[in-house]
Amino acid sequence: MAERERFEPITVTVKEFGVVSGLSKDSIYKLINSGEIRSVVICGRRLIDMASYRALVARPNLTSPKRGGMSGGNPANEKY
Repeated sequence: MAERERFEPITVTVKEFGVVSGLSKDSIYKLINSGEIRSVVICGRRLIDMASYRALVARPNLTSPKRGGMSGGNPANEKY
């Protein structure tokens, strides 16, 4: 039997994005509003571009101002 091709969606809903990324709805909308990830509204549904998410997580030195992020930085050293 032939292997099934893996389907990777181009866009996902905010709810689906939360499951994939582990982020809260509030954090997702902050990323959208800041331009960190791209989204589009189609027929009243906000869809998030997964390519922009992959680009975000692929960036070196990804940090969060509140907790030091994935780089393990000291939050006291972060500029707000």
